[in-house]
Amino acid sequence: MTDTSSDPTGPWPPEVELTGAHVVITPLLQSHGPALAEAVKDGELWKLWYTTVPPPETMAANIADRLARRARGAWLPFAVISTATGLPVGMTSWPDRRRRQLIRSPPARVAQRDC
Repeated sequence: MTDTSSDPTGPWPPEVELTGAHVVITPLLQSHGPALAEAVKDGELWKLWYTTVPPPETMAANIADRLARRARGAWLPFAVISTATGLPVGMTSWPDRRRRQLIRSPPARVAQRDC
């Protein structure tokens, strides 16, 4: 088996799920869209000047774009799920395997203290 962990042309790691006390980070699915569209309404997060959050009406298209990037090996998109409610409250992505950074959209206002 060849180690491709530092090779930007190699495959992404298998899908993982991370579980914490307050949230679960799980691979993003198109089915998370309706709940995420509702979540961003809590605080009108798409209007914040310091971050980029898709508005509710473009959430499905934004998720489709993130999943297409995943299929091309360009991004690892995740949904942030509240352990209290079981509902998606935000998204995060690892956009570039050569850098150790995340793009994190702020979670719904109700979950901001938990994430």
